Amino acid sequence: MKIIILVVTTLFLISCSSALNLNVPPLIFVDTHVGNIVSEKGTVHYMMRYKLSDEAPMNLFARLHYQDLTNKKVFHTTDIGSIGNVKIINFNSTPSSKIINKQFFKISLLLYKDANYNQSLGVHSDQVWFEMPDTVAEILKIELIKD
Repeated sequence: MKIIILVVTTLFLISCSSALNLNVPPLIFVDTHVGNIVSEKGTVHYMMRYKLSDEAPMNLFARLHYQDLTNKKVFHTTDIGSIGNVKIINFNSTPSSKIINKQFFKISLLLYKDANYNQSLGVHSDQVWFEMPDTVAEILKIELIKD
């Protein structure tokens, strides 16, 4: 019985450690330009745009985390990959016919020095309120999910 409890506890701790660990410094050379819902007829996605200053290091790798703050189970990670010498980073979530509406999300852009995402340089986080008017959603045939 002790072994089962030990195994379960170990698995629980491992799962907790795989969650986003933001014990990294804030990125002072990143600004958020846009955080919005973008739609076309029948599809919709979240969009974020970041601008890196001229002082930003070159040849970095980017990863983005986004989480619904009203439901901690809604957590997504997207590896953007190498950004080279790019100064504008655009992120679009996967297009869908429905979207969580009128909720705060925590969006975190993490930049790394390596392709394996082991050497974190820092994080830039925002709390974003995503909202689409009901009339627009109806015209575009988008299902708005409200908790």
